[in-house]
Amino acid sequence: MLLGGLTIFLYGMKTARVNLQHLAGERIRKSVALLTSNRIVGVTAGAVATVIMQSSGALIAMLVGLASAGTLALRQAIVLILGADIGTTFTVFLISTRITDYALLFITIGYALPLIMRSKRAHYVGETLIAFGMVFLGMILMKQAVTPLKDSPLASQILLSFSDNPGWGIFISALFTAMIMSSSAAIGLILSFALAGAVDLKAAIPLILGANIGTTMPALLAASSAELEGKRVAAAHLLMKVMGVSAFFFLMKPFAALVESTSSNLGYQIVMAHVYFNLCLNLIFFFLVSIVARVVCHLLPEVASQRLEVFRSKYLDDHALETPVLAFAGATREILRMADIAYDMFWACIDVLRSNDRALLEEIEAKDDQIDLLNRDVKLYLAKLTETTLSERDASRVMELINLSTILEALGDVINKQILELAEKKISKGLGFSAEGFKELNDYHRRVMETFRLAISAYTTSNEELARQVVRQKEKLKGLEHDYRQTHIERLRDRRPESIETTSIHIDLIASFRRINSLYTALAYEVLKAPGTGISIAADVNESL
Repeated sequence: MLLGGLTIFLYGMKTARVNLQHLAGERIRKSVALLTSNRIVGVTAGAVATVIMQSSGALIAMLVGLASAGTLALRQAIVLILGADIGTTFTVFLISTRITDYALLFITIGYALPLIMRSKRAHYVGETLIAFGMVFLGMILMKQAVTPLKDSPLASQILLSFSDNPGWGIFISALFTAMIMSSSAAIGLILSFALAGAVDLKAAIPLILGANIGTTMPALLAASSAELEGKRVAAAHLLMKVMGVSAFFFLMKPFAALVESTSSNLGYQIVMAHVYFNLCLNLIFFFLVSIVARVVCHLLPEVASQRLEVFRSKYLDDHALETPVLAFAGATREILRMADIAYDMFWACIDVLRSNDRALLEEIEAKDDQIDLLNRDVKLYLAKLTETTLSERDASRVMELINLSTILEALGDVINKQILELAEKKISKGLGFSAEGFKELNDYHRRVMETFRLAISAYTTSNEELARQVVRQKEKLKGLEHDYRQTHIERLRDRRPESIETTSIHIDLIASFRRINSLYTALAYEVLKAPGTGISIAADVNESL
């Protein structure tokens, strides 16, 4: 019964976390985005995100990924960790109240709510209520399972021995919490033992301290494959917990006396021991963030080999897959990297056409490989995301991002397989444009570049006015392409030698420039999300390939 109750508890916690993220995923994103130099705001953001995610371990594992990707500074992560330590006390406090007596009522209401209201939000609320009902039911079963232990002399002797040997209690609890990777479940089990009369407060406190060390396991596992900054975040979490537990180890008796003074109820005392421990950690380390960061950097120094950068995706954190809004944020950042690389490629093309620089041409070709790599990684990452439970809106967002990634990959192909091939042809044949012809190419390229930059800005800032400018400019550039075709034909009529030799290259380059414009306009359509946008994007792709 004990294992069954623990399993129901853990499953309820996981299900609650998933559905709360569906309900408040955007709040998680905003909470993490509230990282400023204001530490109070950072602690609050960490606490709010942990309450929503129902797992401090999951949040800190996510911070490891963000730091590893270079999007989160170590000091910012430490502040968020302090907030997560406060947020994790919420669940423990909740399961310690008499609300657990209403476990079946929560399950009943949760099942009935979607049947009555029939909305997506009601579905998630109902699933969340059922999940919390399972958490409370798990607590009831664990309490019933351990109640007989109070009458077992051997069990009582082992459990109460933690009062005299707190070190063993800390070790065993840390190991158990690390195995199940949930401090809330571990402390819930401790509560069950206490409420069943199997342990007293002095025996429970070492177990609580050990659970606070064991809760670092998810972050440590995430750090095993992370970059140096990610490893430092996990190390900072472990360092603060170990230092806190070490200090409390020598203050066990006065700490127990303090907790006992809060209430005569043993269950409440255990909850407050957990709360007081994490509040004390916050009060101490809130003012020592910079020192902790320096110590961790000293313990995990950067070595020369780690400074060598190999091109790869930076923001695709597998630990964010359980939180779609964060997974989308990472995929979007990679897509913007693709857009930036394509922008640099296109910007350099005109220099190749001007100078016949074959070395520069090869550098641009290499960048297309980078776009291909990011396109592959983004699609594989989003495919993993579809294996989780997604709302209809999130599933639609997956398709939008895959579509944008495909378009940017196609944009790189236009540059590599069309523009650069034309440049190679010009170089190998030793051809040169007429002064007027190259001026027109340069002008058209400049205008496309300006709109390209505008499209990236519109997508980055979600600015609809900038997006409309991009769409309007698309039509203007189509008209300008027609005008420059006509002036080129007039030069052919005048029998201009350079124009005759480069006519096919000249016409094809302008057409390729226009295709580039059509493709990146998809970024603007994504911002506008106007009716028919998907059709317009598809039309641009078909037109350009």
